[in-house]
Amino acid sequence: MEAEAIASIEKKLVSKLGARVALQHSPKKGKIVITYAGNDDLHRILEKLGVEA
Repeated sequence: MEAEAIASIEKKLVSKLGARVALQHSPKKGKIVITYAGNDDLHRILEKLGVEA
């Protein structure tokens, strides 16, 4: 996946979640890191993802 595509996905996730997002990608595996500020922010992000805490 190209660096531009990675940046585009990160930007879309930031817009959707309202949080800082980093996408770490390699051809075989990857990681999405979502940064949050405290319990309230975590619950807000989980709600947007449709996950009950």
